[in-house]
Order: sequence, then structure tokens, then C-alpha cells
Amino acid sequence: MVEPLWELENRQMADNPFHPIVFRPIGLLAILATLGMLACPAPAVAQRESGARSVPAPSYYLALAELHNGDIGRALDGFRDESRGAIKTSQSRWLDSICYHAMIGECYFTMGQYAEALENYDAALRLYLSFSDWMIRTKFPPRLSADASRARLQIPWQKPARKFRLGLVPRTVSISQGSLTIRQGGIFQQAVLFPIDGTEIVRCTVLSLRRRRQILGPLAKHDPLTGRLIAILARRPTKPNHWVESWIDLKLGLAYAAGDQMARAQQHLKRAIVAAGEFDHPLTCVALVELARLALESDNLPDVMRYTIAASHAAVYYENPTVLEEAFVLGTQAHIMSNGQGTFAPLSGAARWARGRRVRKLRVRLVALQAENLAYLRQPAPALTALGEAKGLIGRRDLGRGTLGARLAYLTALIASQKQPPQAVSEPLARALDFQRRGSLALFRIGRANALYQSQTVTARVAVAMYQNLLGDPQAADWSADPLEALSRLTIPHLQAYNLWFQAALERKEIHTAIKVADLARRHRFLSSLPLGGRTLSLRWILGAPVAGLPEAAAIARQDILARYPELDQLGRQVRSAQAALAKLPITPADHPTFDQQTALCQQIALASESQEKLLTSLALSRQGTELVFPPVFEQQRWESRLPADTAVWSFYHDGAKMHAFLAADGQYAHWTIGSTKVLRKGIIQLLRELGNYDANRELSLADITSNQWRSTAAKLVKYLLQGSKVDLAEGITELVIVPDGELWYVPFAALPISTAHDQPLLINHLRLRYAPLVSLATSGDKQPRATQATGVVTGRLFPRDSDGPALLALEDLRAAVPDAVGLTSPLPGPATVYRTRLRRLVVYDDLTVAADQPYAWRPLVVEHSKRSETLADWFTLPWGNPSQVVLPGFHTLAEHAMKQKPATRPGDDLFLGICGLMAGGTRTVLISRWRTGGQSAFDLSREFVQELPHLEPADAWQRSVQLGLERTVDWEREPRIKRFDAETPPHATHPFFWAGYLLIDSGPSSGPAPPAVTAPPAAGQVQ
Repeated sequence: MVEPLWELENRQMADNPFHPIVFRPIGLLAILATLGMLACPAPAVAQRESGARSVPAPSYYLALAELHNGDIGRALDGFRDESRGAIKTSQSRWLDSICYHAMIGECYFTMGQYAEALENYDAALRLYLSFSDWMIRTKFPPRLSADASRARLQIPWQKPARKFRLGLVPRTVSISQGSLTIRQGGIFQQAVLFPIDGTEIVRCTVLSLRRRRQILGPLAKHDPLTGRLIAILARRPTKPNHWVESWIDLKLGLAYAAGDQMARAQQHLKRAIVAAGEFDHPLTCVALVELARLALESDNLPDVMRYTIAASHAAVYYENPTVLEEAFVLGTQAHIMSNGQGTFAPLSGAARWARGRRVRKLRVRLVALQAENLAYLRQPAPALTALGEAKGLIGRRDLGRGTLGARLAYLTALIASQKQPPQAVSEPLARALDFQRRGSLALFRIGRANALYQSQTVTARVAVAMYQNLLGDPQAADWSADPLEALSRLTIPHLQAYNLWFQAALERKEIHTAIKVADLARRHRFLSSLPLGGRTLSLRWILGAPVAGLPEAAAIARQDILARYPELDQLGRQVRSAQAALAKLPITPADHPTFDQQTALCQQIALASESQEKLLTSLALSRQGTELVFPPVFEQQRWESRLPADTAVWSFYHDGAKMHAFLAADGQYAHWTIGSTKVLRKGIIQLLRELGNYDANRELSLADITSNQWRSTAAKLVKYLLQGSKVDLAEGITELVIVPDGELWYVPFAALPISTAHDQPLLINHLRLRYAPLVSLATSGDKQPRATQATGVVTGRLFPRDSDGPALLALEDLRAAVPDAVGLTSPLPGPATVYRTRLRRLVVYDDLTVAADQPYAWRPLVVEHSKRSETLADWFTLPWGNPSQVVLPGFHTLAEHAMKQKPATRPGDDLFLGICGLMAGGTRTVLISRWRTGGQSAFDLSREFVQELPHLEPADAWQRSVQLGLERTVDWEREPRIKRFDAETPPHATHPFFWAGYLLIDSGPSSGPAPPAVTAPPAAGQVQ
């Protein structure tokens, strides 16, 4: 009778890594190994025994014990030692090296070093392919018998629902071998029976198959090794009608899963559960846990629960701590996804059972799963206790520097987000994401795809499919499976992959795909610049934006989130109620009681919003699946249907090597490449200088503002931009939308001639011009309601040496043209983050300087000079809702010194990221300066623009403003950047210095009338 190894309290057995006693005495191990050999079947008459010990050797199991105990470095050293002394044939390593490679790979896998792990798993599988017939030559017993000893084990968690019989499978079997060179030396010419641990060799082969699919994910089906494995295993290289066929089914099922043939995979995995049609075997647990994984991938949660419980039982009976850990990970995940009551019931029993056994890695995982489950139940105190226990178990072991350590850092942040201040969240989350930069599976796959395409291992067609799978937004299943991996994809930049995807699309002449990829790359640049990669931003849209402006999936997600988090619903109602009361009061209070009333209401909104933000941080770190709402993704058909018939979109994208241009109009698309980016940059610099941009405060002379030298440079620049295309901007287009990239953000397109022909009119004279940060934002979204129609005006100093007078005079002029314009004075009744939601428009007559490496650190509403809630970064927070229209004539960019300073970030990001930041809160129209003129021309242009907005579309309003501006004469006394001059007839402001520095960002004509303003909170149960 064989005593179950779980219950051996006084023995030291080398092949039992679960046992609590550390296996040290090599002499005893050798004795046990010898006793195991004596139990082997007698050799056939025509063969003789080799006399060698079974492989892997007892020392291999010592290293395995170190791995399960969390001492990864010692385990790795042990497996490497075994590998150095491996059996070798005259041509290669032998079967035992499958185990060494697989377990070296497992050490690397545990530490998140996926390249090294994959290299070893692949090496193990290539060895298997070299000896794929080894099971045919192995003397497995012809039949299995029941293992009554193992069946006596007591499992202290959920009782088995599956009926099973445990089979008695020998660990040591004999294989018929010819000439071998053994590490002790000597060559066997005559066939011998050599003792091996056949079960361990199969387990390591299967482990390599499983981990390889986990690492490669959707790339596995494109890897040639996957096809070779399927081809060999489909031949079923084993004895027919023998119980070991279940092991072939297991391998083949895993190979089919890697090849994305899921129906076949499930079929073979189910057949692999039992051997000889009736007995569980040492790899039953593997078949069950992989069926659970496939069920989870298809969102079949009941099957996940059923398979994981069965897998956990089989893993105990056959002593497989790796599978036991995976079973509980999948089971807990399914429990959370299904909104199960309480914690996953088997966890506590399993954690108690694991105590006293030498399976520290398993114990840490079980306790960590308890902590996570408690966190999702919003019980931070017991969750923190469990987390502390997990950290204590790891101590200073290598395990804490691997994937499990990163997981604990993430859990620390998740639990802290429920009760502790923001800094308690940011530090552990930063540690987790720092590890993910080198230890993320998703980012490893992206890097692998890059290597496959760059080496031409895969075609452009395959590359496009790979990148579409790898670079799409995290889906609900991704958040449910691994929020840390999903966050890594959003927060850690990987622009090279987008560039290669873009190049693959162009190689296939898929112009629409290339435009979409370029837009996704821009979108990724913006999202990766935000905390949590825009995840929190999207949750704010889902919970705060008017439902009419949300995609259908986001509107459904709102209902789901509010049902799960009723306090978010309650806080939202408080905010809307206070906003409705605030909307009944004047924008600028005329007396102290009104001011105090507004202050109280603003404070209510601020406090409720702060509480919402804390909940959103916790929600953003959770497994809650939500789509990214802003910026929207370019979808060709929907986009074309919203683009006006007379509008063309001219977009640019730099793929790391070349600048590409696209023109889309009336369902037609053109693509061409622009020549040298160095030549392009020189042309831009020359034009900017000829327009007077040497520094922010340089004064221009009369000769400067009457010179036409810039016209020649502008003509050369537009010729360079259109060279190689057949585009004629003068034909069939009345509106042009420009989507710049890089340094093209600084090009004053309005001052360029419309074509390359001689003496052509400027673009601004012939076309309505507007810009968009992304192609997807070039077409309209519905107008968003506002509680008021007020135009708030900040009166500061547009030029630093000015007094307050010019801005105040400009405010009076604006009031005369725009009756709802009000001057915003300090102090405001509430913080700027609350007050901004009251404004339909915001006009800022103040100097705005932004650091290139801090694109969200400037203050759009600068009348409030407190340190609280002022910057654009603070405007991302709730309550949701920036002014719909923002006018910033005092904004500074690198254009005003002709890019002579090397930017700390990508050129153009001072504009691109700042504009995206404004639009991320619902702003649809932005008039912003590339360089600040600081005088009367700026006041006049902005006044004319704002006063026409209620009557015209923004592009029409801006074109009219410029045309009127060209007719005005230059008054140097009111233009601080113009030197004093004497002229009998002052020149008109036709020089582009006065008007070409502005960009009008707008999402185009609205698809319908503006919805009514929100004046009251919705009724109970009603979605806003």
C-alpha cells in the first residue's frame, strides 16, 4: 500500500515538493531513488538494465521544492546545475532536458522575464519534437489500477461534485534506448531499459505547451512551432488503445488551443481528463484547469467554477501545487465576475490547509486572492490584514521581485483607494506599473509582434491582424481577467507598435486602416499621458456626461456601475441638485448673501465630487469592464456619414521615419509621403521667422509688418506639403479640416496659398479652416447642454507690460456685442473646477505660458489664485463639464521662437495635449494662439469670433473675423509687439503675424439642435 504523500509527516521524499520538511540529505534521496528503481518492471530478455539512476535525479526535485517555496534564485541555480549535467546523445540533449528547460522557463516566468521563459519553453518543446516517439518505446504498465491510498486524503474545502476514481500511475518507468552518452561517461551500444520519471517528463512538456500559449496569447497561432506541434501530435505518437493516450490528448488539446482551434482543443482536453476511460491520473488536474481557462475566455462562468473546483481536488490528490494555484486564481476571478456573495468559499479552507506545507508560493497566492476578494467586497480592513500576511510570507524572497510581488503592490493600491489618501495609492501603483514596464505580458506580446514583422517572419497581412488584436482598447474580459495588465497597455507608451501597424497597413494599401491606426496612435499618446491611461477619464464621462453624448455601451455601463455602487448614484444626485440651484443664481453675485449662497452650493458640489473621485479611483483599479469613451475611435462608415459633403480632412502622421499626408473628401481618400522631415522643419522655421517669431516679446518694425517676403516661403512650403500628390485644394472644397502631427502644429496653414500655382489666394480667403487633434474629432458630436448660456471673461494682462486697462476695455466691447458676457473677478464663489461647469463660453484675456513637458500644468481660469484646483489637470476631475467654447488668445507655444529651443517632449505636444485636455471635459470649440500678439488685434479678432458664435458655425465665424481684421489699420500704440513708426497712412493688419497664429479647433457642424439646458436633477431612477 502507498501512503498518500500529503499525510507523510515524518518522511523526506525528494519527489514530494508539497511536504513541509526541507529535503536536504542527498544520501537518503539516493537510497529512495534506488528503492524506486527496484520497483520497476523487469527488463525484456533481449534487453538489459542500464544500471543508471532514474532521471531527473533527486537533486532536481530539491530545486523544484525551492521553486514552490518561493526561493526562485536558488531553484534556478538548481535547474541550471541539472541542465549542465544532462544526458546527451551524439546529436543533442535527451529527454531529461525537457524537464530542465521547462523548469528554468518556469523560474523566469514567475519573475516576469518572458523572453527568457519562452526561449526555454520552446527549447523543451523542440526536444520533445526530436523524441516525439519516446512514449512508444517506454514500458508503461498495460493497465491501471485504483489508488486507494490517495483516495483517503481529506480536502477541507468544497466537496467534489465530479465522480472519479484515482489511478495508480508509477513515477518510474523504463524506456528502451540505444547508444547514449551519460553524464557519468560511457556509451551503451546495446539497447537498454533506462529508468525515467515519465510522468514528470510529460508534466514538463505539458507545462511548456501551457505557458507558451499564456505568453504568446494570440501570437501563438502565427508561430511556426505551433503548427509543427499540432502536426506531430495529430499523429498520436504513442501506443494505440493504451491508457497513456490521454496524455497525447492533453498535449494535442493544448496545441490546438495555441493554434486558436478551440472546438478541437476542448474535445481533446475533455478526453484527457481520465485515462483508460475511468481513472484520474497525475495530469487530470491540468486538463481540468485548462478547460476552466477556455471556459473563462468564452465567458462561461458556471463551467469555470465547475472545472476549477474539480481541478483543485485533482491537484491535491496528485500533488501539483502549480495547478492548484492556477485553479484558485481562475475560480476567484469567476466568482468576482459573477458577483458572487462573500469571498470565494474554497479560499479560506485552502489557505488553512496549505499552512505547514512547503508551498509558500501557493500560500502567498491564496492569501492574496483573499485580500483581493475582500477588497471587491469593499472590506478594506480585513483585506489589508490578509495583504499584510501575504507580504509577511514573502519576506525578502525572490518571489517579491516577480509577478506576484507586482500583484501585491497593485492590491496595496486597490485597497488603499477605498479608505486612504491619494498618495497611499500612487506609490504602490507606481511600483506595480514600474515592474510592468519589463514584466507585462501584453507589452511582451507587442514587442514580439514588432520583432516578427520587422524580421519579415510574418507578412503584412498577418501583421495587421496581429496588431489589431494586440493594440485594441482593453475589453471587459481584459479588465475582468487582469486589471493590472489592462492598465499597463493604457499607461505605458508603445508607439513603435502603432508605427509598424501603420506601415503594414500601407504595405497592403489599406488607406482607411492606415488613417485609423494613425488616429489610434495619437489617441494612445494622449491617453498614456494621463493618470491610469485615461481609465478614470472615461469613467467620468460614463458617470457625468449627458447620456445623449455617450455611446450605447457606455450608457449601459453607467446603469451597471450605479447599481453596483449606489453611493455614486447618491453623490451624483447631490451634485445635480446643487448645480440646478446654482443655475438659478447669477454668474457674478451682486451682494454678499448671494455670494455666500453660491459659495455654499459650490462647496457642496466640490465635496460630493471629491467623494466621487475617490470611488472612481477604486473603480478604475478594479475588474469593472468599461470602454474608453474619449477620444472616440475612428470608424470609417460612421465618420463619413457625419462629414459634410463640401468638407475635406487633411491629416498628417509621422511614423518615426517619414511624414505621411492623407486627404479625405466625399468618400475618396488620397495618400502621399512628404519628403525629408529635415527640409520640412527648415521650411517651417524660416516661415515662422519671416512672420516675426524670434521670441515671445520681440517687437516688429514697420518694414516687418509690410514685407511680403513670407509669401515666397509659404508658397514653397505648400508645394513641399503637396508634392507627390494629385490634390487640388481649390476644387470642390469649401471647408478644410487639418489634423497636424509633430511640428506641423506650428505651421500657420491659413497663411499658405491654396495651391502651388503662381499668385494664388491664401487658404483663409478661399476656405473655411478649422483643426482637430484627431481625425475622429473632425466630425460633429451632439451639442452638450449647459445649465446657463453665460460667457465668462477673464481680464488679466494679455501682454506682461500692459496695465489692466486694455483687457477691461476689451470686456466692455465684448459686453456690447455679447449680452451674456460677464467679467470673472477674484475671488470666485467656488473653486475653478466647479465654477467652469457654469459657463457656456470662456474667454481668457491673459498671458498663458505652458511648459512643454507639463502640458496640463497651466491654468485656464486664472482669476482664482489659490493653489487648489486651478490647472488643466484639475479640470479632468468631477464635476464633469468644461465650457463648450474656449478662447485663448494669450497662449504660448514653441512657434513663437521658431522652434529654436529643443522641446522636452514631442514637437507639437504643447498644443496637441492641451487641446485634447480641454476637449476631454466636453469642450467642442477652442480658439488658441500659437504665438501671443498681445494687442488690440487679439481683442478684436476674439470679440468678432465670440459675437458670431450664436449665429454661425465656428469655422464661418472665424473666417469672418479674419476678413474683418484684415481691413483694420495697425495702431502701434495699441499693439505692444509693434515698434513705434511714422507713416502718413498706417498699414492694414494684413500681415499674418496678426491673425495666422490662431488655430480654431472645432468638431464641425452639429448634427442637430442643441438639447435644452439642464435646469433640474432627473427624477429618481432616471438617467441624465
